[in-house]
Amino acid sequence: MGNPLVRTLSRALSVIAIIGLFCAGCGSQNDAEKSSLSAEDLYKSTAPKNQSSDNQKKDSTEQKKKSFDKINDEMKYSSPFDAYFMNADQQQVVQSATDKLTKKCMAKKGYKYQPAAFSSSAKNSSWKTIWGPSDPEDAKLNGYTFQYEDDGNNGNDAASSQSTDTASDENKPGYLHALVNQEDTGCDDISRAALGYNAQWFSQISAFEKARMNADANAINDAKVQSAMSQWSACMKKKGLSYDEPRVIVDSYRKKNNERTIDASERTTAVADAECKVSTDFMKTILTTMNAYETRSIKDNQATMDKIKEISASIFKKAQTELSKPGE
Repeated sequence: MGNPLVRTLSRALSVIAIIGLFCAGCGSQNDAEKSSLSAEDLYKSTAPKNQSSDNQKKDSTEQKKKSFDKINDEMKYSSPFDAYFMNADQQQVVQSATDKLTKKCMAKKGYKYQPAAFSSSAKNSSWKTIWGPSDPEDAKLNGYTFQYEDDGNNGNDAASSQSTDTASDENKPGYLHALVNQEDTGCDDISRAALGYNAQWFSQISAFEKARMNADANAINDAKVQSAMSQWSACMKKKGLSYDEPRVIVDSYRKKNNERTIDASERTTAVADAECKVSTDFMKTILTTMNAYETRSIKDNQATMDKIKEISASIFKKAQTELSKPGE
């Protein structure tokens, strides 16, 4: 099936409904420290002077909570494409079955195989990794570090369900070729094929990838989204920052260590970014427009999506059957 790297990337699609791909635009940055907005400024009360101090604090807190709740609701975006793929729990079942088959296969070849911990992209993916923070409080605390949600498996993942008393033989000669290779005779290849990840699956996934990328690209180029970006950019300029759109900032920080110490400049930029998203309804515009284009894309590619759903159901059923067999 060709280059193992390409095949590995394709396999990733076998257990997740991928997030649309986005190419960042161009933009220039002014020194963030020149901004008139600080993290502290964002949280100062703007209530009328004739209100009591307690009422000011209460109103400010309630307003912030409403704002954060609104943002959090918007960020719980579920693509209409997701309905045609396995959910996080089903993904984990399939991965556990794959690991069980692979471990058995590798043992026959003389290798100890220890599965990696399973972490569902369906639960862990975040729009922050694409667009940056949309919650001013999160921005103040975390800047542009990309914190992922707990996948909720509480240690009951594919790795912990397998034996943990032996280490993998991954450093032994021939291990990698025994696991995956261009001839598709590796244990990972064989295990996935046994569950139904075959040529038909990858063909349908290829068609899906193209359809989704086109839908998301069209959404980004939509007049409503472009207008939202312009409004966001204008808002940032008022705060002393010059960017065409949020992904430019995200990309600049993506190149840095995610464990870095967040400095004042990053916090100021992140808070300004999130504040401008709130004031312009940026994320709501992005996500509702994307949803509309993706819904339309599904209708235009209904046969493909129906086939993916059919194959996914078959793969899940085979995985359940495999896991129901007595252990060794």
